[in-house]
Amino acid sequence: MPPHDPSDRDLVRAAVGGSREALDQLLRRHESAIYGLAVRMLWEPRDAEDATQEILLKIATRLSSFRGECAFATWAYRVAANHLISVRRSKPEETISGFDCYARALAAVPLEEIADEAALSPEDATLAYEVKVGCTIGMLLCLERDQRIVFILGEVLEVPDAVGSKVLGTSRDIFRQRLARAREQLRSFLAGNCGLADPRNGCRCARKTQGFIRAGLVDPSSLRFATPHRTAVEQVDPPAGA
Repeated sequence: MPPHDPSDRDLVRAAVGGSREALDQLLRRHESAIYGLAVRMLWEPRDAEDATQEILLKIATRLSSFRGECAFATWAYRVAANHLISVRRSKPEETISGFDCYARALAAVPLEEIADEAALSPEDATLAYEVKVGCTIGMLLCLERDQRIVFILGEVLEVPDAVGSKVLGTSRDIFRQRLARAREQLRSFLAGNCGLADPRNGCRCARKTQGFIRAGLVDPSSLRFATPHRTAVEQVDPPAGA
């Protein structure tokens, strides 16, 4: 944030005092980070966009309840987390019932022989990226929501337990325990299925791309993750320290 920009706390004070401009600036500042959290929880960008707008509305209407006991980003993530844990399940969440289910679904997608995966055309590389991101977020859906949100905060965003526990309103011990369980479950799945995690596994994004397209999971004319959401998916600001 440039030095001349007002702090979150300054914007909160101005917004609570009636400044629509300050409120708009505050919400825009955190919108991308909230979307990044939402899309990892729900998989489908359209659902994540809807959830993001609902979360921003909750932040705006509850702004006067922010007491400054933690960083505003931490408080905003708390509002987002509460919403995402309780919001109606997305269609992909209903489809994926766990790691065994996901492993069977991936195994059903045929592999394509590729002479040199490092020499993909820009178009094919973009499609492989789409598969990679979609598959990675799909793995997160194998986790129950309470573990998924912990993993996103603790592993993806590298939020310390002192902050993550404040975001989720739980103890640091519980946060660490849920994070450890989620890490172990994902590590075990990757070790047994993903070629990026273990070269002995045949499943690789570029080799699965055409299968994903034929199965309707990737639409080359309307990419979910490669564009226009790529920046929001790749760059998610963690909640600031408590």
